[in-house]
Amino acid sequence: MGMDRRIEPDHAAGKGFRYLRKRGLKEFTAHAVEKVKDEHFDYQKWICQQKISSFQAGYQRKLLFSRMPKVYVLIADPPGDCTDDRANALRSETVRSVRNSTYPYVFLSQALNSQIDDEDYLTFLQAGDLMERNAVFEMIQAIQGGADAVYTDEDSYERKNGSLSFSAPLFKPDYNPDFLRSCNYIGSLFLVRVGVIRSFYREGGQNLIPTQTTISDPAYRYALILRCTRRADELGGVGHVAKVLCHTWAENAGIPETGRTPGEGEQAGASTRKKAADTPKLSRSASAGEAQARPRRNSRAPRTRTEERLQSSYAKWNSRTRRKPAEPGRNAGEASPGPLNTMRAVLETDLKDRGCRGSVEDGPLPGTFHVAYEIEGEPLVSIIIPNRDHASVLENCIQSIRKRSTWKNLEIIVVENNSRQKQTFDLYRKLEEKKEARIVRYPKEFHFSRVINEGARQAAGEYLILMNNDVTVRTGDWIERLLAHVSRPGIGAAGPKLLYPDGRVQSAGIVTGIMGFAGSMMVAEDGNDPGYMGRAVLTQDISAVTAACMMVRRTAFREAGGFPNEFSVALGDVDFCLSLGDRGYRIVFEPSAVMIHHESLTRGAEDTKEKKKRFAAEKALFRKKRARLLKEGDPAYNPNLSRRRCDWSQQT
Repeated sequence: MGMDRRIEPDHAAGKGFRYLRKRGLKEFTAHAVEKVKDEHFDYQKWICQQKISSFQAGYQRKLLFSRMPKVYVLIADPPGDCTDDRANALRSETVRSVRNSTYPYVFLSQALNSQIDDEDYLTFLQAGDLMERNAVFEMIQAIQGGADAVYTDEDSYERKNGSLSFSAPLFKPDYNPDFLRSCNYIGSLFLVRVGVIRSFYREGGQNLIPTQTTISDPAYRYALILRCTRRADELGGVGHVAKVLCHTWAENAGIPETGRTPGEGEQAGASTRKKAADTPKLSRSASAGEAQARPRRNSRAPRTRTEERLQSSYAKWNSRTRRKPAEPGRNAGEASPGPLNTMRAVLETDLKDRGCRGSVEDGPLPGTFHVAYEIEGEPLVSIIIPNRDHASVLENCIQSIRKRSTWKNLEIIVVENNSRQKQTFDLYRKLEEKKEARIVRYPKEFHFSRVINEGARQAAGEYLILMNNDVTVRTGDWIERLLAHVSRPGIGAAGPKLLYPDGRVQSAGIVTGIMGFAGSMMVAEDGNDPGYMGRAVLTQDISAVTAACMMVRRTAFREAGGFPNEFSVALGDVDFCLSLGDRGYRIVFEPSAVMIHHESLTRGAEDTKEKKKRFAAEKALFRKKRARLLKEGDPAYNPNLSRRRCDWSQQT
């Protein structure tokens, strides 16, 4: 059931005041201006403004690249319930958009045959999909750096009164292997070098030869994308053109009319935004053995137009792989033959191909998956908790770990930093007597990075968990869920989803560039909200996770040089994660592991003059140190999404 979107005036004022106090007047004003713009944003107008002009099209047709491969386009059959006339109309519309390409070497094909060279490229579309005329040009431009595969952003369209009406944009991240194994986010218009495809059936994978018939199967396309992106990533890389260059035919639309194709100057049709009452209300199912958070009444303001549009995007994206109802005589929770099980089988094969051990589970949303990787052995996990006084808070944290965690091979290290209260030292003695925690001391002035580094230096575990003393356990197997990722090759760190005690989100991963430096996603949103494209509830690679609860491989921690000494309080965790990324490690956000965070309960908010001055200095340092990343944009985000808001709203 969807949650009540109404809001009381005093709640709105309180939320605004908290934002002002935490971010300052300048950022509060910029945020308010963007919200006003958002209320008047028209996606239909925006997408039509992105189309290239006739002058640009002429220029692209004459431009020569150093690499000018041929591009072969396979068009998949339309949905099986289409009549012959409808199928022919859909295919004709797609063919017309392909032939309108500004790139000169684009050809239609019915199969990957022996006449096609290994250095040429192949892409595929569903009958009814429309390419922008600059789509292939943009993708060929992207491969000039050596990429062996490329994909683009997309949206949906339908015909209204003779005009195309666009909606439901999917603004995708750059290549994101773990997100791809949660759902096929790459979707339409995927370009890959032919030699990459042939490398598989030269190894015996004859069932992967693309034809007009095989690519009509969503499971086949998913298998092809998984294999090709994995191989391309090992070779020249996987590129992403962050432009909406493909428009998929909306399932409820009529037969596309013949006539103009995108880019030929059509007039914008009516906006297709849904009213809030019509917006799909989606909630996440609770994990096994875990209580589902109750939706909070009056927990946030009514959805803005951008939020409605992005929620609609999720609904349309999700509908492509939606589960079918259970068959008669079969329980709803029982597996049934069909597309979902076929897609699961694709992921199971992918696990074997990668040499990974694990199982594929249903994801938290229809048509999504969760890969549960096996953990080898029972390695020691060291949990490092900085602390200064607040004995009751620390005790609550430690007891929740000891009583609720199902992973038993762990040690807890409390890094004592200048406590003064007697009850704190009484608690330390009790913890050590019961062997529930080991107390190490850092007697110098508080410096979060150095406190963490001291705890890591004295830890014995192969894996480290950095944890605030105001965090408690909600998901019993949280350590296993994080360890399943961090123990994998190439993964440096992983973080859970953090909720406030009232069930709202405190952090669903961190995106760099938010507010000009970095910010947690989905802050103050309902804990059951799946987020844009399901990104608040699906496993994915992300640029950073908060050190309020972060697991890191010990060897990776040392390789990155530990936490950076330049940052005494804020942004050290973000910079540390980016340092891991600089060394080739990936960071995983695992939302099925959930923790409760009483944010800044012991340290307090950044609300004094001294704290604000220190925070401003750390932000300036971060901007200088990570200037290149902030300019280029977070690869786990998308440049079409807002950097002023933390809910995946579109940039307005």
